[in-house]
Amino acid sequence: MNVIAIFWFVVYVLNFIAPSTQVLNLFSYFLWMATVVYFFKKEVQFSFLNFMVIFAYTTTGLSCLFAEFGSYYVETQTISFLTGATARNLSLGYFLLYGSFLGFSFIRKYLPETYPRITILNTVISKLTPLFAIALILGLFFISIKYGSPNDYNVDRFYYWTNIAPSWGDYLKFNLVQISFILGMLYSVNSNKIIMGLFALGLISQVLVGEKFTGIFTSIIFFITPYFIIHHNKFRFLSAKNIFLSVVVVSIFCLVIYSSYAALVGEKNASESFMSRIILQSQMWWTVDSISDGMKPLSEIIKSFLGLSTEERDKGIFYLMSQITPLNIFEGYYEKKINFTMASPVNIIYFFGYGFSLFIAIPIGFLCGIMLGIFRIAVINSDYWIVLLFVKIQYTIVRIFTMGEMYAFSEPKFLILCLLALSYALFVCLMKRSEKKYAL
Repeated sequence: MNVIAIFWFVVYVLNFIAPSTQVLNLFSYFLWMATVVYFFKKEVQFSFLNFMVIFAYTTTGLSCLFAEFGSYYVETQTISFLTGATARNLSLGYFLLYGSFLGFSFIRKYLPETYPRITILNTVISKLTPLFAIALILGLFFISIKYGSPNDYNVDRFYYWTNIAPSWGDYLKFNLVQISFILGMLYSVNSNKIIMGLFALGLISQVLVGEKFTGIFTSIIFFITPYFIIHHNKFRFLSAKNIFLSVVVVSIFCLVIYSSYAALVGEKNASESFMSRIILQSQMWWTVDSISDGMKPLSEIIKSFLGLSTEERDKGIFYLMSQITPLNIFEGYYEKKINFTMASPVNIIYFFGYGFSLFIAIPIGFLCGIMLGIFRIAVINSDYWIVLLFVKIQYTIVRIFTMGEMYAFSEPKFLILCLLALSYALFVCLMKRSEKKYAL
């Protein structure tokens, strides 16, 4: 890991002293892929807890690499060209993960892995979770039967949940995604085919109400992550089986997304819209990087980076969108509460400048890594009751690392969850020390 960190530090320095070149961009991307291989071969548990972040950086980095050869971002009406944004964002993305790994390793080293569990409470949750999943699935099937899908109306899912289907259906879908983690834990323990069937029905129900990628992808990752945390020695990153399954899953995703675009814009324009969506993955990385010119005033950092502004449009990703998007286009998106994607780690570059961004990224990563390290202990012990809370922490960490929602650190809900996580860590230490078996 230290050797890889040195290579990334060299990339970080080269972005200062050398002009931007496609060679440095290409080197950065291949170094990133080598880093990904290392993580999944040597640090399986950490990699799966950060799977969505790693995947997001990998795809966005590739999109940005191609965009720097010349492309057009339709939403910001910007023509891209060579700036070195690929190398800068990937290097900073690595240091976010490196900081996270340091925090994760700290917890792994100093906290015990096993401890006496509250058995009855966990048994109750393990019995109720499948019933709760069934209720959520039936709710989504009911909505799809009564209201149809977004494709039936040639609208996107945002319009569908706002104007056609009941808005509470979107909340059902959100909970179904998160409950997939508990289903994955249950399956990891006894490989129950009923659990696998419930999970498959959950994916189908999401597709029927218009989910194209994010919800389905997140559900799959949530479901498989517990297995590879508990059975991490069984994972083979470059095995023929894993490669084949990856190709199949990616192909299915592409087919679902293409079909959705075909329903929205017609068969003739579906391919163009699909390719445009791929290029738009790196829109924030390239465009925000291009207007970044050093550290912003402290008042702007407090209001827009830490999110202490009372107006949603003045913080997080909406604030960055307002800086790079024509006003009329931004207002249209903001009114519908539709945001772009991948505002991190470029948000750190924007607010602090690339030179100082390293000293911000590593501490942020470290704090998140501590939470993930505690989460790992709960999963290993199949402690379902606390995992229900930790899933929300992990989901927020993913949003911090990908969407740039740094204001989570100032939100009471997230801070309370983190306090509970730290209390749980203390609880683990006390339980291990006493070696008492509690039965409530």
